Amino acid sequence: MLELNREHNERSDDGKVIYLKSLHRSLSFVGQFTGRDYEDINERLPLSLLRTVKALYQASLGERGHIFEYLKVPNDADSAPTFEFRLSGNTIRNTAKTALVLELLGKLALGIRPDRRSIIDRFILRPANLLPAIDSENQEILKPLKARLAPYPASWPYAYLQLARQIELYRPPTENALRPVHEAIYIRILSLPFLHHVGEFKRTETLAKLDFAPDRAEKELGSMAASLGPGIDPYRIQFIAINDTRSFFDSWATALVKITSVVTRLKINRRDLEDKLDYVEKILHLAVADPYKPLRPGTNRLPPDQVVSEKVLSLADFIAALCVVAHQQKVKTQYEAKFQGKTSQTGKRASLLGQLEQTLSIEDLYEEDYVPEGVHQILLSRMNQFHAYILGVEDLYYAKRAFTVSRLSGYAHCLEATTLEGGQRSVNEFNDHCKNLSEEYSGRVLYGRSTMLHA
Repeated sequence: MLELNREHNERSDDGKVIYLKSLHRSLSFVGQFTGRDYEDINERLPLSLLRTVKALYQASLGERGHIFEYLKVPNDADSAPTFEFRLSGNTIRNTAKTALVLELLGKLALGIRPDRRSIIDRFILRPANLLPAIDSENQEILKPLKARLAPYPASWPYAYLQLARQIELYRPPTENALRPVHEAIYIRILSLPFLHHVGEFKRTETLAKLDFAPDRAEKELGSMAASLGPGIDPYRIQFIAINDTRSFFDSWATALVKITSVVTRLKINRRDLEDKLDYVEKILHLAVADPYKPLRPGTNRLPPDQVVSEKVLSLADFIAALCVVAHQQKVKTQYEAKFQGKTSQTGKRASLLGQLEQTLSIEDLYEEDYVPEGVHQILLSRMNQFHAYILGVEDLYYAKRAFTVSRLSGYAHCLEATTLEGGQRSVNEFNDHCKNLSEEYSGRVLYGRSTMLHA
């Protein structure tokens, strides 16, 4: 207390004295990690805890007093998850809070041995790095199921869905740290971007879900493919570049409008799509250029300067994007990016397509960070859903998505641990459990098939 008052007096001449009550929010925040109440000014406390309280108090001064709201673990009760909690990358919409949290992290890091801090930083990656790592683990987990059920593709959706449901029920034990508290808070803050990402991802998955079953339009697609030339597979062959989509639409507008109408079950005219081709191009660009959300399995990622010029789109890809735009004009889904510690960004909800800023190029959107991640996720999910229906694999698509969500939810639970060892142990137990489930359910499905065949 004496040190805080000394520093405060050196920086300010407002005559304010810092009492125990002044530290209430800082001590309350620390108590979440230690399980303690701090109400005795004469209590002897570890030096590391006092330094942590001091860092938190300094971070909460003045207009930065919402720091404790900002650092809450996201949940559905009083702290909504958001894609906009970031500790790296482009944070143009929230630079002040990001800088403040990074400053706090720097102070907390001073009390952690460099070698241990390095291990923590490698374990708790930012979402852009952690999501591909989890996807790689997912592929390993699914190997037994894929190998044993390879001859029976009709069984895959059921197997994926049952696996997802069992994973969703499992929660490995997590450990909370009593000491050192600065390390526990450091670990918690590092985990927040991923915890927010998973929470908001689940919300946008629900928001993006199509409210009807699209038509495959097989006859119309086959007829157009035949007109395009010999050997054109409308589902698999990539022969369209993003920067050629407008000229391609102009050449085949009648057929494309008809197919889009059939798939979406909407009455669509040429102008409905022609006036919105800027949005279609941006949706395609976001889908193809995104580093960790593949357009479909096997799609190769390209350097940014090649994204628009390489032929990376099939006819089904292009039509799926057209369907997204046509459908959005009917349902008019609203979405607004949320900011932790604030009620809203603009005071009003914004349409999905409107946030792609028709007057700006895709390069400007990337540069200025105008496309909220939630808008990106919803549009990409809708495109992939239309794509799945066009290919006739919607049951497998939704089952795989359920598996993905269950894995992300479980991983988020593991990263709620506030000890390095506890988090690592939870992740290892969770992955082992999922591998065992994959083995078990591939066997169950095979046994069920065998029983049916001999009945």
